[in-house]
Amino acid sequence: MPKSLPDNAASAERKRHAKRVYYEANLEQERCKARERATKRLATETSEERNIRLERHRQAQARYRETNRLVLKSKSWQSRKDMRYLRNKKNEESEYQAIMALAGEASSQQT
Repeated sequence: MPKSLPDNAASAERKRHAKRVYYEANLEQERCKARERATKRLATETSEERNIRLERHRQAQARYRETNRLVLKSKSWQSRKDMRYLRNKKNEESEYQAIMALAGEASSQQT
């Protein structure tokens, strides 16, 4: 009588779990291997392959900007607002210091 095969879903889940545990335990080694593979791949890349890769990257950037347009717009606005606030605060602080210096000179001249 032949053995019944394990349920594919359960087997796949066990494999995923084992891979996840292995990767977490060997994270630095896996990253090092990935960097080596990437370096080797880029070293043997032709100019045509490079152009194709860069074009795909530009397309991915455009898709990201299109998908996240509102988020990027609000972050940009917030960044400009923060810069204006810091610039104004710095200017106000320098004005305050100048006024206090004048006030200090005036009080020292009175005595």
